Amino acid sequence: EMLSAQKHEIEKSNEILKAKQKEIEDKAAQIKLETQYKSEFLANMSHELRTPLNSLLLLANMLAENEEKNLTPDQIESASSIYRSGQNLLHLINNILDISKIEAKKIDINISECSLNEIASHFKSEFTHMADAKGISFNVITGDNLPDFITTDIYRLEQIVRNLIGNAIKFTDSGSVTLSFKNAGSQKISISVADTGIGIPPDKINTVFEAFKQVDGSIRRKHDGTGLGLSISKELANLLGGKISVQSEPEKGSTFTLTIPVHLKSVKRYGSSDGKRDAADDKSNSAVKSTVSDNNLNPVKSKSELSFPNNIETPNDESTLSQADEDLKTMLIIEDDPEFANILSNFFKKHGYRTVVAPTGEDGIKYVTDTKPAAIILDIALPGIDGWAVMHELKSNPETRHIPVHIMSGHDYSLKGLEKGAVGYLTKPVSISDLEKALQKIEIVLSSDVKHLLVVEDNSDLQLTILKLIGTNDIIVTAAITGEEAISLLKERHFYCMILDLGLP
Repeated sequence: EMLSAQKHEIEKSNEILKAKQKEIEDKAAQIKLETQYKSEFLANMSHELRTPLNSLLLLANMLAENEEKNLTPDQIESASSIYRSGQNLLHLINNILDISKIEAKKIDINISECSLNEIASHFKSEFTHMADAKGISFNVITGDNLPDFITTDIYRLEQIVRNLIGNAIKFTDSGSVTLSFKNAGSQKISISVADTGIGIPPDKINTVFEAFKQVDGSIRRKHDGTGLGLSISKELANLLGGKISVQSEPEKGSTFTLTIPVHLKSVKRYGSSDGKRDAADDKSNSAVKSTVSDNNLNPVKSKSELSFPNNIETPNDESTLSQADEDLKTMLIIEDDPEFANILSNFFKKHGYRTVVAPTGEDGIKYVTDTKPAAIILDIALPGIDGWAVMHELKSNPETRHIPVHIMSGHDYSLKGLEKGAVGYLTKPVSISDLEKALQKIEIVLSSDVKHLLVVEDNSDLQLTILKLIGTNDIIVTAAITGEEAISLLKERHFYCMILDLGLP
């Protein structure tokens, strides 16, 4: 009877444990789903904020440059102030988006070789002016026995160091900020940022890398910021195979040290330049992308519903188009934001193009046939079919695949855009200099009658067959036998395409 009672009690306890375990699993699944919803919301909200900010920054920049010479100095300063404030807002949006990408494990790491001397020189020129404005000195020191080159993600490395230097200058009112590069042994280097600023209290030093936490988080604080910079930097350092440490003393200053491997060979988590992700990540990624395109939320809008300005041309504006100079090349702008479309239209008209605007992806595909544009500017988050579908349609059609497409989007999918065949990718907001660089890329493609092709193949018979098959008057083919030879050629000149054998000696 005692054993029976004990068995009954054990069974009852097991049932309670199973119920608790089920409850914990349900809560974990709910938290995971809420995190996914939050990341999707932040990604979409970032796009919604970038859209109006894009036009604000461009127009403020145009006014500040005062090309028409019709503004007073006060008006120019006001426009410059709007532009600076917009840039600060953009920085905050980028921080929030970065932390959401990190939480959702959507950060791409692109590994390449970079020069330490160039990195040091770049930071010297970038921050000296900022330090001078505060009346402090900015020093850059490179130690002995440093490698000439390191292999890492240069963009993410600079993002970390830029944040550390920016913080150091912000919290230092007198003295100096020093950036140091040292050999840390064991195939590692350390990059330190030391300042003579306010320092960090001992009870706060363990919280500085936590998201949303600040040493002084009150509304009366002296220094602004979101409290996300160091948290983002810590996570990015982990992605680069390194870590960040800190030493500080109140009123005497702080030293943040980033230690990373000389050669980053692979990335175990998050995205990577080889495009490999696990199935769960792909599933989550596609979920996010579905919200980006808004295919299930936004019906296709007509031109009038999108409130486009009267001076924007479409192929239906026969009177406008018939007066256009037939010799001008056509730039097709597939963009649903009327303000930005208007800015783009005016920009390309200034540079000798006739512009046509398509407010939806469906209109864009139709207008390509109607107008036969020389080049296309494409947004991704379009009503109806999204930019990826438009890109696929253009590149799948032999009649349109040759048209250079430059993507400008509020979402940063630059790697995917280039993989899909875009000549360039800009993340909104864009500046006038960004637009000029985009135009330069497009015109390089348009102005070149002869295309250069690189064939990397060690089999001489197959190589000869390819040369005979492809070589024409407007295609110049260069052959390489080894990968080393191919890399040397790629550094010397520009090729439009490469045929690559994977089994090279």
